[in-house]
Amino acid sequence: ERHPFECLHSIKTMLTTYKQQGYRIAVDDFGTGFSGLQLLYHAEPDFIKIDRFFIAGIAADPKKRLFVFKVLSLAHTLGIAVIAEGVESIDEFNVCKDIGCDYVQGYLVQEPQLDCKRISFRYENVPALSRSERRQYTNCDHRIITDQMEFISPVRIDSTNMTLVFEEFRRHKTQTFIPVVNEKDEPLGLIMEKDLKEYAYSRYGKDLLLNAGLSKSLRDFISRCPVVDAHKTIEEILDIYAMDERSEGIILTSGGLYIGFMSARALLKALNEKNIATARDQNPLTKLPGNSLISAYIAESLCDLSHDYVYVYFDFDNFKPFNDTYGFRVGDRAILLFADLLKSCANGGAFIGHIGGDDFFSGVQVTDKNRDHLLPRTQMLIRRFREDILSFYSEQDRSNGYLNGIDRDGTKRRFPLLSVSAVFLHLSKNRSRLSLEEVSQLLARLKKQAKQSPLRIKCEQM
Repeated sequence: ERHPFECLHSIKTMLTTYKQQGYRIAVDDFGTGFSGLQLLYHAEPDFIKIDRFFIAGIAADPKKRLFVFKVLSLAHTLGIAVIAEGVESIDEFNVCKDIGCDYVQGYLVQEPQLDCKRISFRYENVPALSRSERRQYTNCDHRIITDQMEFISPVRIDSTNMTLVFEEFRRHKTQTFIPVVNEKDEPLGLIMEKDLKEYAYSRYGKDLLLNAGLSKSLRDFISRCPVVDAHKTIEEILDIYAMDERSEGIILTSGGLYIGFMSARALLKALNEKNIATARDQNPLTKLPGNSLISAYIAESLCDLSHDYVYVYFDFDNFKPFNDTYGFRVGDRAILLFADLLKSCANGGAFIGHIGGDDFFSGVQVTDKNRDHLLPRTQMLIRRFREDILSFYSEQDRSNGYLNGIDRDGTKRRFPLLSVSAVFLHLSKNRSRLSLEEVSQLLARLKKQAKQSPLRIKCEQM
């Protein structure tokens, strides 16, 4: 990181020599000093190490998370692996893992050592942390991605010669590239058929290329390709693919190891399948996500112990007599009114869902910017709905302030005008682990208390 590119040609020659001998290049302290975008552009490294400045306190700093995420997207588009440097806390580890860093280095793993015998090939605390953070649900995107993914047998950089490469292309005549991995199955890039045509179609080119005495080897023909973990969302994978218009597709990994390849066609099919699945789960009236997507959101956020979350569960009060009196069309209009108010009052980045009937859900990750606004906005939503729904009543019912109707036992009685109750559940990041079923039961229990509250809201923190 301390070497400016004043003599560009000699530096590039040196790096090329190292790469041809099998070395892998890492750019250290990326984001500081000379270790910037110019170095990244010219060095074409295999790794970049994010400077400790951007890792320290990343769990509480949205700007640092955004910076590292954007660097990750750029690096993965260029086929570069990212190392989070100086990870010292579990919160930093979890955030770096969540946003997609490939490796971590720092005191949380092991402090620097002078005694080589104390350097381990495996650190048991790291898989333990990964297991504790493992998601408790099956990502529907991951299923779609693996269904559309094609496994193209890779060649190994140190055990494959050019004869075997030509043989692979001969056996698979429609294949225009071959993935290349190292001895650990980590992807290095692609061998493109078009790059070999100059040799294959000339009179002596192929023989020259297969001559062991020449300097050309498999490494000289590796082209970089975007690399993405298969557990990313389809939209994230598409964004990375779209940044490199020359790419044949995208290499997929799991735990940093090659598992397959997705072409542009496969990516589009995966996106279309996801859109169809999303549309199928939408509530037909409000077009908001339904139960499956709500459950997936809750399950995913429950696994994120590095952030606070707020869940809000909404349920109408006295909706049945209102629906019985004015009919299901007016009842649907009341539901649509609330859905529109919920959208307008929601914080940026909030997830909004329609459980069904007159039940709604909202969830949001708590940040420094929205922390003080979440509860007031929920209270404002309850108040606005109570005010706006008055126009749905007849002048007489509005004047009375109640509705004459029949309860579930068939008894005539007066019902208060329509309103909505809410459970405001704040989950702190230092909470104990909860299951989806436990949260559902908790929300149902607190809903009864919310309906008995004068303000129609029950707040709970865990």
